[in-house]
Amino acid sequence: MTSAVHEASSSALGYLFQSQWALLELLRGAEERPDGAISVELHDDVAWDEDGKAVDLLQVKHHLKTARTLGDKDDDVWRTIQAWMDTHVPGDAEGPWLTLVTTQKARPGSAMAALRSGGEGPDVALRLLNAAAAESRARDSA
Repeated sequence: MTSAVHEASSSALGYLFQSQWALLELLRGAEERPDGAISVELHDDVAWDEDGKAVDLLQVKHHLKTARTLGDKDDDVWRTIQAWMDTHVPGDAEGPWLTLVTTQKARPGSAMAALRSGGEGPDVALRLLNAAAAESRARDSA
């Protein structure tokens, strides 16, 4: 019998979701990027490469409980921001396009909702994330 401590089915589902998302991206972008390449777990969870350079980075998060919403203080948001800050220059206008893909819904009024198509935009999202970071007591968000 497998111990719950060593249970890995959710991780396996996450990797399967990444590979499925990569295939979907490849199919969706085939006409626009006939010479583009997709990588998994190289530059990011999923990335579009053009001429050996990552141009679109996707953090892909899978959750079994999809009724949860994604808010400004959630680990997925801050781990994603940290991953991008660790590997790229923040604020680089010529840097890659950054996307968070998740099975969760953006919590209404959150930075993630502001960044969605038709949302209030990046200025509002930045203000909300700065406020969440200032209010947070988590060491990792510091």
